[in-house]
Amino acid sequence: MPKHTIDDLIALIPPPAARPATIDWGPTERRLGFRLPTDYKALADTYGPGVFCDDFLVWTGLPWPDTSIEEAGRRAATELEPLLADLSIVTWAHDDGTDTAVDLAGGSFFGWGRSTDGDSGYWHRTGDDPDEWPVLVTDGVMVCDYHSGGLVSYLYDFWTGGFPNRQVFAGRDAPERPTFEQVTVGS
Repeated sequence: MPKHTIDDLIALIPPPAARPATIDWGPTERRLGFRLPTDYKALADTYGPGVFCDDFLVWTGLPWPDTSIEEAGRRAATELEPLLADLSIVTWAHDDGTDTAVDLAGGSFFGWGRSTDGDSGYWHRTGDDPDEWPVLVTDGVMVCDYHSGGLVSYLYDFWTGGFPNRQVFAGRDAPERPTFEQVTVGS
């Protein structure tokens, strides 16, 4: 399903020289009650906690900035509920260039991160295979990006123009040189 790999993202945005702390995903996934997508775990293991392009914080298996992914992801999913109540007002953008509404029934959501402007990212948990989960990114009110390729593909396409009809940050150009700023847990 993913069209871009962690290696594609590494080629675009070099990871920090300092290796992030090793994450033991087993306990985290047991506490969550589900497996996390492979591309997400590779991203967290490669980059660690920090911010991509001064825009996106992707929560990792480490408790930064103020909470664990379990707590942050569940809290974000709760914050999504008002938007789900009336999807008729939402403008949609898909990675295939279409803008049709997405039927969000039959799936659940779990947050994976947030932008510095307060936009939130979620996995749309559409089945048992987390590597098949699309991502939803929304401003929480009127617009949603929906990417079938997963988290790493969304991030890659976001910064390379591979998602030309995106709605979140629609007026913002990609930075000339995408960056990642690692943050040390506890700072």
